[in-house]
Amino acid sequence: MRTCKTVITPLQPYVLLKTEDYHQIKRPQLGMSHFYEFHLGKESEHSLNAVPDGSIDLVFNIGKDKVITYISGTVFGAKR
Repeated sequence: MRTCKTVITPLQPYVLLKTEDYHQIKRPQLGMSHFYEFHLGKESEHSLNAVPDGSIDLVFNIGKDKVITYISGTVFGAKR
């Protein structure tokens, strides 16, 4: 008997389009599809849009003096 595996590949295109130094790290053995790191450019508004992809995002904003954490659930349309 053959077992089928469904692989979920969430995609947030605004992260790719609006960031610098984007780097994706895949770690399926940890129970997540992937995580990524990036920098927001100096010209950025320091915000990104999210599109529905069926996943939950946990974002760490690491600044010079502090770390701010955001968690975002699935949205129904593009959302800031």
